[in-house]
Amino acid sequence: MVPLQLGIPGGPEIVVILLILVVLALPVLLVVLLLSRAGGDSDRRAELERRVGRLEARVDRLEDEDGSDHTGDDPGEN
Repeated sequence: MVPLQLGIPGGPEIVVILLILVVLALPVLLVVLLLSRAGGDSDRRAELERRVGRLEARVDRLEDEDGSDHTGDDPGEN
């Protein structure tokens, strides 16, 4: 039987650490891939983009009616 030996000091420890990282990262990667392929997020994202667009239009309209020129970047400015 041939013992597991690598030519660098600390080689077996590095192999064990890499195996642990693979075991921990593989489930996370699989979950991310499965969720990205689900496709339900694209509909939700489109709906949120429409809502943001409508809210931005309302804010612009209210600022025009109010006559204020501030952009809201600095709450201390008026």
